[in-house]
Amino acid sequence: MKVGIIVCIFVGLTATTTLTSKRLQFFREAGSGYDLNAYFFAINIHSTVEHSIQVELAALFAAWIRKPIASDTSYFIHFLLLGWLTVAWSMLFPMICSPDTVILVSGFFFAFCGLIFSGSFTPFTFTSIYGEEGVKEFVAGWLSPTRFFLESLTVGEYRCLPEQSGFTIEPGSRSRLSNDTMMVMMGYAGHDLNAVRQSCDGWYWSVVPVICIGITIRYLALGAMHACFRAQQAKKPLLYVMKRNCFVFTITMLYCIGALALISVTTWLFMRNQPFVDNEPYTKGELLNLYGFFDE
Repeated sequence: MKVGIIVCIFVGLTATTTLTSKRLQFFREAGSGYDLNAYFFAINIHSTVEHSIQVELAALFAAWIRKPIASDTSYFIHFLLLGWLTVAWSMLFPMICSPDTVILVSGFFFAFCGLIFSGSFTPFTFTSIYGEEGVKEFVAGWLSPTRFFLESLTVGEYRCLPEQSGFTIEPGSRSRLSNDTMMVMMGYAGHDLNAVRQSCDGWYWSVVPVICIGITIRYLALGAMHACFRAQQAKKPLLYVMKRNCFVFTITMLYCIGALALISVTTWLFMRNQPFVDNEPYTKGELLNLYGFFDE
């Protein structure tokens, strides 16, 4: 948790500075009629690659110091996803906040939401996130950059423990059901009971949802770039242009539909239940035979 929060704050603030430092050039190019989408995609690719390298170095040292019992690969993958999500938020805040407040807003968001909504503290524990009709799960999934990172690494190590630890079930075991494990009782992996299957390969249920959340936030940042601070870009307000230009109105409506579709699909991805079939428990006759009752 400590490493995740520290990496999130430092990478987030650094990525935010990348945009704010080029703000004057951005407004000048926007007023000159240059393609803003090309600028946005270029700085997104540059920032994502640069900060992905930074978080991978952090993952290297974290795995070296922590020496996880699960696969080291899971550290590199989930650190990379943490960087992907953090950079996405760092693309959004400079588009909607003034240069004087963007660092403060970004730092507060990464620290506050990264801690409070991460699942580690009340009232947003993992048990409550998965158990209260989806409201807390929706808030934590969208607002906390560390929520999936912390759960994925924790579950990845717990599921490496042997069956006698109470957290996992061996592939051929028929003496315990999935809802009797410590994994479920502690509230982890509420939508993927396959996490109780004993394995040291890590846990990757959150990979696709996190990628989609990052894409959605970047999509919102792209729209905010065209809608906010238009006076500094030497442009009329968006609502004014929409009323007088049918093409702009159509594009804006299509963009809003796309945003709703992305939010809906992404929410479904991190709130859906993965199919799981428990091993059939032993019958009384099988138990008697197992303990040698029918042996001659």
